[in-house]
Amino acid sequence: MMLLLFWSTIAMSHAKEVQRIHLYPGYLTKVACAGRLLASGVGNENLVRREALPKDLGCGIWLVPLVSSGSTNLILETSAGSIEVLVDVVPASRQVQIGDLKYEFKGDTK
Repeated sequence: MMLLLFWSTIAMSHAKEVQRIHLYPGYLTKVACAGRLLASGVGNENLVRREALPKDLGCGIWLVPLVSSGSTNLILETSAGSIEVLVDVVPASRQVQIGDLKYEFKGDTK
């Protein structure tokens, strides 16, 4: 019984909440990060267009959905660590607010 409790505690400590970004067709989304952006990539470039922010604006990218729905992953390598998130392109089920179009990550999300 104690061994089972030990292993379940270990498994729970390694489980991390998956970070998600929601993109809305017709809207530009800003993803900010800490440090300096070194590289970025998405799993399916047919779903999302990405563009690095100018260095004068800091660490981050702009994301624009290219389709009306779908999912992929996004990886940002920065001087402060790696950011790995899932990206969902979803139709807006309500009116999109400015706060829905901004994300900020600090350090590693792995």
